[in-house]
Order: sequence, then structure tokens, then C-alpha cells
Amino acid sequence: MFERTTGTKKPLTGCVISITGLAVEEKEELHAIVTLLGGKHTGNLMVNVNTHLIAEKAEGAKFFEAYRSGDAILIVTPEWLKECKRQGKKVPENEYEVRSTPTVALLAPVTSQPCN
Repeated sequence: MFERTTGTKKPLTGCVISITGLAVEEKEELHAIVTLLGGKHTGNLMVNVNTHLIAEKAEGAKFFEAYRSGDAILIVTPEWLKECKRQGKKVPENEYEVRSTPTVALLAPVTSQPCN
């Protein structure tokens, strides 16, 4: 596994992750996974900083901000992080995307730096 190999880059190195809409206990568990896999987590969502938002549902201020960012911030379920941990690698996000078609007027897409 990656943490046993000296000098090996951890799978979420470069990922900056925020979490929304989950119970405190689950957020703490996910924060621990992010740290274990080499990522960073933030309490606030920042379009030019965050690469991922973890959410169960397509709702809330953080979700809509991430959604308006276009592809700058990937919105995925908690299961994505758990699967990354299970496999010991960054798994493709597309199978874990939180999808929505909000009726809210969208802002122009903002660009950000993806991780890895």
C-alpha cells in the first residue's frame, strides 16, 4: 500500500477537498481519509483553491458554488473517498459524481487547478 512505500506520492496529493451536508461524525471520518491519502481539506469552499466537493445531495450553498465553477471543482459522493481508501489510489470521479440541473442562473465558469 502507498503509505508503506517510502518516497511514493500519496494518491490525493494536490487535492483540496471541502465537505457539505453531512453529519459531524462522517465529516471527521472523511477528513481523516483525506489526510491519510495526502490531500488537504478546507471548511470553506474556495473556487480557486478547492479541487473537490464531497456532497450527498445536489443542494446547499457550497454545492451551487461548486456547480457554477464548471469543471473547476468536481462534486462527488463520500463513497468516492471511501473507495480511494479501499483501493489505495485515486479512483476516477465520474462514477461518483453528484449530478444536478439547478434552475438557478449560473455564473460564468471559473477555472481552477485540478489535482494530480
